[in-house]
Amino acid sequence: MLTNRSPLIALLVCLPLTAAAQVRDAGALLRGRIEALGQAGFAGMQDVPMPQAPSAVPAAPLSAPADETTQAIAALIDVVQMSGVESKSVGDTLRKLGVAFDGEFFLAKNVKGTDPATINLFSVTTARGKTDILLETVVKVDGKKQLRSYLISTDGKLLGAAVTRKEGGAYLAESVPLAEAEAGYREQLDFWMRYYRANLKKP
Repeated sequence: MLTNRSPLIALLVCLPLTAAAQVRDAGALLRGRIEALGQAGFAGMQDVPMPQAPSAVPAAPLSAPADETTQAIAALIDVVQMSGVESKSVGDTLRKLGVAFDGEFFLAKNVKGTDPATINLFSVTTARGKTDILLETVVKVDGKKQLRSYLISTDGKLLGAAVTRKEGGAYLAESVPLAEAEAGYREQLDFWMRYYRANLKKP
């Protein structure tokens, strides 16, 4: 008796069940065959619950709008690419920021901040084949100029910091721990956020 039943059950199991109409058709067919088998003397056959067709997949939530810092940095990068000044910078500065760079110098484009009392630079370089963003400022310490550089991500996170100075005709750069650089980085990021709001942000 089992040998007669097995091909029928295998056939029914293999029926396509991928859509709602197919599920309903398969269910009706299965119940009809079970009833026919019962009438033919096969006892103990039970109705088999059919799987339900999958409900529609919910739409993915809309992406959250970029925050103001990300928007500001993107706008500043556009300004640099369109009208920035190209300059040569010290390769060791990049290395001290944690960027793998083998050369002595690298090219960067920058825009200068509008505060006459300080030198603030928003610099962009592709020295290692991708866009790296630097917030830089020139300060005087004991009468000597220092370039303080902060490597940031496109959403404004601090990734590395370095100080570069010139001594005896040579440029010397040294890394600055992120914890020590935090205050200076925040000051520079705040400056460029104000610059963005005053000059670049769309109403």
